[in-house]
Amino acid sequence: MTPELPRGNRSFTFEWVPLDKHVLLVDVKSDLGRHGSYIGAVDGMDYNEEALMMAANGSPVWDLFSEIFFDPIKQPYESLLQKEQFEEKGALAKWVSFREGWPPSVIEVRALDEHVLSVAVERPGHTWRAYIGPLRGIDYYKETLEIIVRGSEMPFDLAWVCFRDLGKATEIREGEWHIPPPEDKGASPADGRNEQESP
Repeated sequence: MTPELPRGNRSFTFEWVPLDKHVLLVDVKSDLGRHGSYIGAVDGMDYNEEALMMAANGSPVWDLFSEIFFDPIKQPYESLLQKEQFEEKGALAKWVSFREGWPPSVIEVRALDEHVLSVAVERPGHTWRAYIGPLRGIDYYKETLEIIVRGSEMPFDLAWVCFRDLGKATEIREGEWHIPPPEDKGASPADGRNEQESP
């Protein structure tokens, strides 16, 4: 006779937001509450199917990042698969930190996943914008330029989370994100662009 085995059941729901055609942010919930939000690169063909893939393979994002799009987390939660926050390694870590090699006008770059990059770009009149897009990891210089040209522009509240020092020093006037000139407020925020901590 087959012994009676313990059984269990838990249903998960997925809520997703495309930050770019090829970048998906997915929030995961169950009857126990929220299980965090995850980001990654996708084909952009079927977000419903790709949301499940992001929950398994994507990188966790910070609560400040997640709460821009989803309900605030009101209690501690258990990350799916006990995932840790994404940390750049190898060639990607070198690219993110080696600003002398960045394309002209780039103020800061930040990887959100092995295959997702955000880029802060200086514009005329001491203003800036930020863009997000997929990263193949073959030619970081060329792919960063592609994100600036073809990636999706980030809203300010999201850019503020990714580029905290820059965001804190920014003044928004008539829809433009102004960086105060160094003579107005000391050193330019771009001077310390890689010294910020994760939110």
